[in-house]
Amino acid sequence: FYVRRLANVILTTYCAMISSLLVVLAVPELRAKLTPSAWTIAGCLGFVVHWVDPEAWCPAPPSWTVEALLPSWLLYPLTREALARVEARGGGVGLVAVAVALWVVSFGPIVVIFAAQGFHLTWAQYATDFLWPPAQLADFMIGAAAAAIALRHNSNGGEEDDIDGKALQKLSCCSRAWPAARALMADAAFVAMVATVLLAPPPKTHAECQTDWNALLSHEWALAIAIFLYGSAPAGYGGLAARLLGHKALAALGTYSFEVYLFQWTLVFMAFLLTLWLVSGLYVEWVGAPLTCALRNAFQT
Repeated sequence: FYVRRLANVILTTYCAMISSLLVVLAVPELRAKLTPSAWTIAGCLGFVVHWVDPEAWCPAPPSWTVEALLPSWLLYPLTREALARVEARGGGVGLVAVAVALWVVSFGPIVVIFAAQGFHLTWAQYATDFLWPPAQLADFMIGAAAAAIALRHNSNGGEEDDIDGKALQKLSCCSRAWPAARALMADAAFVAMVATVLLAPPPKTHAECQTDWNALLSHEWALAIAIFLYGSAPAGYGGLAARLLGHKALAALGTYSFEVYLFQWTLVFMAFLLTLWLVSGLYVEWVGAPLTCALRNAFQT
């Protein structure tokens, strides 16, 4: 499981870090301001530096996301087992309760701090709430709970289909309406998130990382995203938003999205998005895939 899930991610992250560090060393202005110490580089390569210093700068800055999600990936088998126990005791209601409780625990404290400080966060508080790896655990578990709920409901429908191919014609009114209701929930969550981004007051600054109201977006919409994923799961019943985002033209861009995200800082000096996408695509097809295949074969033998 770990090799399958992490091999390509870690290899790609290391390649992005090395290329980013070469850019820093090659550009005098960057070399004077951003050259990290040997200890910082070691911490970045070991995916532990943000545990100690959430504000640390690593080569290929987007690599913080990999470090932040690594604990969630490593703990996923345990998370899945825990959610299975909750489902066995409390069913779907228990899973929903867990998701809501996780959201309150992760999002509640930062809201209290935000309000107590005159609706403002310090940069250190924002970094700890967003870049510090444990801060992402709750959001990941909320997503896992949403997946478990969707799987529970989808599998129930699948069993009826296996018993009788005409089962859909015999479903009750409520059973027929529920997938459509889920799609409506997904669309409502999607519209709410988009409306917040488009209609809310603009940030006070154009800084990359915000400390005003929009800093709350790091966890604010975790439940809404979970609802969107749950509501978009039924085969053939996805909402309008899911169908739009699932269009082949948009889905094709996602093939290289992770590599584009990691290599964006390294290639910013090229200034052309097409070049960035091309390089990321070439990496996926000619470097990442062969390296990942070789690593998997090595572990299998």
